[in-house]
Order: sequence, then C-alpha cells, then structure tokens
Amino acid sequence: MRVPIRLGSAIAAAAAVLSFAGPVPAAVAATTAPAFGPGGASQAVFVQTDNPSGNQVVAYHRAPGGILTPAGTYATGGRGGILAGSAVDHLASQGSLGYDPRHSLLYAVNAGSDTVSVFAVTGDRLALRQVLGSGGSFPVSVAVHGDLVYVLNALGGGRLQGYRVFGGFLVPIPGSGRALGLDPTASPQFTNSRGRSPSPRTAASSSSPPRPTAATSTCSASGSTGGCPPRRW
Repeated sequence: MRVPIRLGSAIAAAAAVLSFAGPVPAAVAATTAPAFGPGGASQAVFVQTDNPSGNQVVAYHRAPGGILTPAGTYATGGRGGILAGSAVDHLASQGSLGYDPRHSLLYAVNAGSDTVSVFAVTGDRLALRQVLGSGGSFPVSVAVHGDLVYVLNALGGGRLQGYRVFGGFLVPIPGSGRALGLDPTASPQFTNSRGRSPSPRTAASSSSPPRPTAATSTCSASGSTGGCPPRRW
C-alpha cells in the first residue's frame, strides 16, 4: 500500500533532519521516498552532510505521522566541498542528492573529490555500489529520468555529464558531456556557479543523447508509480 507524502511534509521532514543531526555538519540536500515495497525505499528520508573530510549520507525512518528516527550513516567514498562565499548551503545546489525509484538507487555528489556515489536502497538502508568520476569539476547536482542520469559540475566553466543506468550501476554516455561556457574567474563562486539541477535545455544539440527533466533535491510523492515528480524549468 502506497502512502502519499505531500510536499509540505517532505519539506518539514528535511527541516526536522537538521534538529536530529546533532554534531553532523549542516545537511545540504534531503530527499524523501514513499513506500515502494521491499525492492526500494520505504518511508525514508536521506540527507547528505557534505563534509570535506568525508562525505556521508544519513538515513532516517519516517513514521506515518512524520516523526524521524535515525536509521544509519553511510560513507559515500568521497569528500564534500565548499564554494567560496557560501555560508550554509555550501554547494548552492537544488539537487545534490537524488532518489531513483525506478531502480531503487540513491545518487550523491561528492563535490570535493569530483565523484558521484551510487547506493542501492532497501527500505531505509543503503549499500554503496559505485563511486565514479563526475565528468567535470565540483559536481553539485544530479537529475534522474528513466534510465538516464545527468550530473552538473559547477566549476571550471560548468559542465554536464550524462550516464545510463545499467544493471544497477551508472555507465557514462559517450559524447554526452557538454560545457556550459560560464566564466570560471567570476567571484564569489557561491553566486556565480550554476547549482540548479541540470535542465534539458542546457545541453542543446539535436545529435546529443536524450536528457532528463530537472528535479529538485527535496521531492515529494503523490502515490503514483512515477515516484518524485520532476520540476520543470
């Protein structure tokens, strides 16, 4: 039986995570997952710490009334990062952590090590499957659509990199990388680095592979089989 999670509840849950986190650094992204059965997330909230010494994903079980209970902490195998000029949201990002309900996977960017981590999700438990290069410098955002995953790298002028999900792992799509042509010398980084989830319009080319619709980092589910609905830019 699917239990709907409204957007307001998702935002409240993400805010509540900060009070539970204690000594853990302020979280930069949170994603909620509805009950999809034994093969995926079930009433879970996931938050990443973006710690430069070692990035982690903190898992919480979400009770029907919205109460969060710590369920575990998982190392991503990478490092968090801090944009110059940032105070709280060190990635200036709207999607640095993303849940993929179709494949029961969770994706986390590691801005400090230019990598992306892939976790298998079962209920509120995670298992690290893969750590691979982000295709650029300082990854800040990830978007999912079907079998496609795109990662946005904020520094070095900005760059998109596409992947395809195959057997529960990410495989880079040849020729999918797209430079955004941003000014790499602009300052401060926090207000000049592109931190939103990648938009299908960003990598415009008729010959390029298909691209996903952007999704925000805190998503809600309405009980549909599609999971967290995308936000279109």
